[in-house]
Amino acid sequence: FIFSITLNAVVLYRSFRQTKRWNASLIYMVNLASTDFMYGLSLPFLVASYVMRDRWVFGDFMCRLVRFLFYFNLYCSIFFLTCISVHRYLGICHPMKVITLETKKAVKCTCVLVWIVVFALTCPIFRFAQTGHVTRLAGLRSNRSPTAENTSHDIPSGSSNGSYRDLGQLSEEYQNCWDDAIDKEFLDYVPYGITLHLLGFFIPFSIIGWCYSHVVLTIFRTLHSQPSS
Repeated sequence: FIFSITLNAVVLYRSFRQTKRWNASLIYMVNLASTDFMYGLSLPFLVASYVMRDRWVFGDFMCRLVRFLFYFNLYCSIFFLTCISVHRYLGICHPMKVITLETKKAVKCTCVLVWIVVFALTCPIFRFAQTGHVTRLAGLRSNRSPTAENTSHDIPSGSSNGSYRDLGQLSEEYQNCWDDAIDKEFLDYVPYGITLHLLGFFIPFSIIGWCYSHVVLTIFRTLHSQPSS
């Protein structure tokens, strides 16, 4: 968190002091640093929740907002990395096309489009992410057996825990922040989750892999053709 906020803040500060020198690469890097910076802002809430063993004490709205910011900036980073890979592919494999295709205006429009598309993709997280009541079985009481293991199990919030107390088990109740969907909305979440992973990971990953594989091939061909020339 500290490194993410500090280093990205330095990058943004130095970049905005030299806006006249911005080229396509720097525009993409500024947008990538912006997403990483905002990504870092969501981490303290998540870290606090993990430290408190998944307890969420910041309310339902902050749960939805933090989860949205987490995934929004995550997928923005993926999309901007994809843009950078395409930019490098064009610069190495088709250097003459870069002059006409990647003007400053075109690159800025591409960045704006990325923000809009990712916002549209991650908006449903506001609906699915929410707080939920969880009852956790804390383990067996020590008077049952001196060698009993301390175990922890989560049970649905609607379940009655009276029978567990009768068996000598302790339970604790708390609020959790679900990042995908609660059980009753899981079937609605599945199509969205599949679409999000396809558009937000598999397609960008394929584009990045294709671009860099062609970059490597072009570099090798150039190196092998130099001695003969």
